[in-house]
Amino acid sequence: LVRAAAGPDAPLAAWRRYLAFPGAATADEGERRLYPLVGGRLAGQSLSAAEEAPIKAQRRAATVRQAVLFDAAARIDDLLRPAGVTPVFLKGLALQIRVFRERAIPACSDVDIFVAPNALAPCLRTVEAAGWTRVEAWPRTGDPQVMARVLTQANYRMPNRVMVDIHWMPRAVM
Repeated sequence: LVRAAAGPDAPLAAWRRYLAFPGAATADEGERRLYPLVGGRLAGQSLSAAEEAPIKAQRRAATVRQAVLFDAAARIDDLLRPAGVTPVFLKGLALQIRVFRERAIPACSDVDIFVAPNALAPCLRTVEAAGWTRVEAWPRTGDPQVMARVLTQANYRMPNRVMVDIHWMPRAVM
């Protein structure tokens, strides 16, 4: 699969070898995220309907996921700004907005935001009051001061099931 997506092999031959592998029918999310990259390398080549079906399905899924995540981003912004918290969107969603624009990217599966460390407490109070559920079990406390000392991010699930990673520890640009 990697050879079909980005490797030195001829992409069509590599894709066909991948599809012939018994595990291809039960590909996990990580594998399926590479399908649009394969599709880009196979543009203009003759594919059978069966060879093209997984790529088309993943492109459709990425398009739907993009719409869900954009809606979630708007809801996050609408929720946090009145509480005095300015979220900065990071990673996949930020790339989608700034680089890829209208084209759905396969790698975006959650929303990552950065909040200033001094805005962590109101941020967490606000999202928990809105029914968000913290995903990780450690530390057991929800005290923002304790969390800020032992974590660099917290993972939450919105009521609509979208996963949100809230980061508050700035990192140096690489």
